Amino acid sequence: MGEGDGNVTYGEAFTVQPFGNSLVTMTLTAQNIKHVLEQQTVGCRGQLGTRILIPSAGFKYSRKPSAACDARISDVRLVDVITGSVIDQIVNADGSLPDPGKTYRQPVAHWIDVLNRAGVPCGRVLDMQQVFDDPQTRHQQMRITIDHPQHGALDVLGFPIKFTDEPCRVHRPPPVLGADTDAILADLGLGGERITALRDRKVI
Repeated sequence: MGEGDGNVTYGEAFTVQPFGNSLVTMTLTAQNIKHVLEQQTVGCRGQLGTRILIPSAGFKYSRKPSAACDARISDVRLVDVITGSVIDQIVNADGSLPDPGKTYRQPVAHWIDVLNRAGVPCGRVLDMQQVFDDPQTRHQQMRITIDHPQHGALDVLGFPIKFTDEPCRVHRPPPVLGADTDAILADLGLGGERITALRDRKVI
């Protein structure tokens, strides 16, 4: 995939996997941004053509296909993806960097807002704690608290289907390990003495 040095460019990666539907946020320096934009221009490292492999929303820049690799991108500006207004100059028109170490990052909430305003349905990926703390989860009563005889107050999943006239209720807490063993064995036809014998032999 590479040219033998063990390194893989962004351009090569997107040639193999041209599409993804996940949004990943990261912190990039001005130098990182120029490097990524340069690597998106095919034509270097054995690739064919001089087109851009993927769109780079949020940036405006100039490209010189005839220039040497790593020198094709210049005049890079960070822009608002909705209004198009320039936020910052990342690379000058002559290819120099005003501040190579300056970092750029937008939080997830920013991109959720941008995508929603553009009509793209999206949502952040949440961990378990964030799922249950989410206002929508709480509004839908998908997190409810019950009393457990061994564990006290216990948060459990709510009911996915809601009925206005007959609201769902938790009739019993989740059983602890082995709580229903005797009842299940009795349903299978085992008498009390046999169940006791199994327990004495540590079978159950």
